[in-house]
Amino acid sequence: MYKKIIVFFIICMLLTTFLPAYAQEEEIPDLEKPASFTVRTNEYGDLMLRLTHSDRIMQLIIERGDFLCEFDWKVNDGPWKFDNKWDGIYETGLYEYYDSNDASWAIIGIGNIFHNVDNSFDNPVFPESLQVDKFDLQNNTYYFRCRYVYEYSVYDSATGTWGYRVVTFPYSDVAAIGKDAAGKLPDSLQESGTLKGELKNREDTGQPYFYFTCDIPESIKELNKKTKVWNEIDWKIGNDKWASEKGDTQIMTGSQELWNNIDFDPIDEGGWGEVNIKENTYYFRMRFVFQKPNGSFVYSSFSNVVEIGIQAFYQKASSWAEG
Repeated sequence: MYKKIIVFFIICMLLTTFLPAYAQEEEIPDLEKPASFTVRTNEYGDLMLRLTHSDRIMQLIIERGDFLCEFDWKVNDGPWKFDNKWDGIYETGLYEYYDSNDASWAIIGIGNIFHNVDNSFDNPVFPESLQVDKFDLQNNTYYFRCRYVYEYSVYDSATGTWGYRVVTFPYSDVAAIGKDAAGKLPDSLQESGTLKGELKNREDTGQPYFYFTCDIPESIKELNKKTKVWNEIDWKIGNDKWASEKGDTQIMTGSQELWNNIDFDPIDEGGWGEVNIKENTYYFRMRFVFQKPNGSFVYSSFSNVVEIGIQAFYQKASSWAEG
């Protein structure tokens, strides 16, 4: 009797092992369409697709990191290039599918993409991406859309092989550029925000550094959904001229992205006019910037001026800095 029971359980275990293995679709969160999707051209004549996530989806991307974004396009009144329904089980995955169709740019893993503070990133599109020699924005209109997708491996019991299943979510609003497209970028920026700054010390070394925060006006956030906007800090030491007036480098992120906090180390020697942090007062101000398709830059006015001086240094300086 006991032998029969043991044999029965062994058979059940073996059967369970070879049952089709499906991902738990109920564990895949439901995703809404992208918060914003726009297209613009740059100074080189290429197109830039700009996608902005909601805070909820951005958090899911951070937590899971396995969602993809699928792009589609059409020209004038023609059909969508792919318009895939993704029903059933497929032998090849999305990356291989789009690569075989010379459209590898049309599927990206968004978990590894750098996003700015407003959950936005750019996906460049070149003429060869759409199999054309160049974009003719005078005579044609180019339409784009995108959606979140999730891909997982699944066993196909009908064929006895493994394949892929794709879960799709709603498409974004359609973004258009060219002959019949409406809307353009502004010629000026009206708001400059408020800048705050202070001198801090590194916990590990005690080395002093500057730390800044700022508020980002809603008009800047909305523009950042359409094109890349960044903020930069202008600076001067004592009674010297502002860096912007001398043609010196402004303080910004290395990738020219929008930020709401930033820090950097003051240079004590060999830069900034041989700066000595103990003997100078520093002045900082901020402005927002974006680049128009013709290559020109549009700047906001400067924000309030933040002063960080000798008194702040001696109040906060560590023994490392005072030595």
